[in-house]
Amino acid sequence: MEELILNNKVYKLPNITLGCEALGGTDWGDKDINDISKTLIYASEKGYNCFDTADVYGLGLSEKRLNKIFGNKLRDNFIISKFGVRWKQLNSNERAKTHIDLSLSYLEDALKNSLKRLQLETIPLYFIHWPNTNYLLDDILNALENYKRQGKILNYGICNFSLDHIKNTDISNISAVCNSFSMINSTENLEILKYAERKKIQRLVYGTFGQGILTKKYEKNKSFGNNDRRSRLKHFKNQKNKSQTSLINKIEEISINTGLSMAQVTYKWTQNKRISDSSILGVSNVRQLKDIISADDFDLDPNDLKILDELSDNYRI
Repeated sequence: MEELILNNKVYKLPNITLGCEALGGTDWGDKDINDISKTLIYASEKGYNCFDTADVYGLGLSEKRLNKIFGNKLRDNFIISKFGVRWKQLNSNERAKTHIDLSLSYLEDALKNSLKRLQLETIPLYFIHWPNTNYLLDDILNALENYKRQGKILNYGICNFSLDHIKNTDISNISAVCNSFSMINSTENLEILKYAERKKIQRLVYGTFGQGILTKKYEKNKSFGNNDRRSRLKHFKNQKNKSQTSLINKIEEISINTGLSMAQVTYKWTQNKRISDSSILGVSNVRQLKDIISADDFDLDPNDLKILDELSDNYRI
């Protein structure tokens, strides 16, 4: 497995990667794009210069805005993008219809369009966004290896794949895997994340805060509009669930006892699991980012970590 490369130098993933889906302006409710832009600039200045986007985020708008925010300096940052979710929008007032398309012809078009929107000659890390067994993974990886030789991408990997998806495939050339992992989803992707560790493949995880539910950012009676995916997520629809309530109450208790925010407690638990090299976090403003960064100065009590582990392992909804 080759090391990650950026500007002809070995690149080490920072422990925090900035998620840029909300930068696309859709599916996360009303967001202040100006605040997000300032946050990304601040992050880059502080050395957190890894940004995760995808062509489908905002139907290309996230990639375009990343370029607008950084301009030529975008090349100094480690940009992650993805392909494979194809969209069609008939009415601008409605959600786009999406489906997974991993055809080689769509890969060619998707990569070309992402490079154009980002205004980059090469994308540092390019993911297959979602698996689809209707397509031969070997063919896709061979195509990605070819684009790497052409200099259009520097590294490539797989996102949201399980071990079953790769059991008959040689993945020795991939650089990274990306999967969801949090206190409300701590077992589903353990196998592939541990497999990647054994193979010395870089690991990124997302969903750390459970879309905000683990930080008690939203009250239980909070209603979400159709432009916010939380209106469709089961852990927001069933907040009276006993195991979920017990978990959130424990995070809050630790927060009160330690003086840490609930976001810091949740992030520190994820760090302590040592299941990833970087956590992709959707951060809306500089204050939130500073809060998470400062968590590196603290450690959680081993007994608290043990209780959180037990509540997480037993989480059901």
